[in-house]
Amino acid sequence: MREIILINVTGEDKPGLTSSLTNILAQYEVIVLDIGQAVIHDYLSLGMLVEIPSRHSSSSILKDLLFQAHKLGIQIRFSAIDAENYTGWIARK
Repeated sequence: MREIILINVTGEDKPGLTSSLTNILAQYEVIVLDIGQAVIHDYLSLGMLVEIPSRHSSSSILKDLLFQAHKLGIQIRFSAIDAENYTGWIARK
């Protein structure tokens, strides 16, 4: 079963911030389906739509991301996206 999660990150932009989060995703072989960011007056708004491989637990991945966000002083939020809604969204593009 596909597990798709939308990750929203906000906070003060810092060098290496996106890299530190995507390195965690890479360790778990997470697939990045879509990514976008905006930086306005040094304030980052980053969104990543990711697919969690079935061989890994999403709770471990999200815990590691949450811990890293805390260390970086940024906010992170997770939203589950069901596969049917994702497929419909892709079809409209």
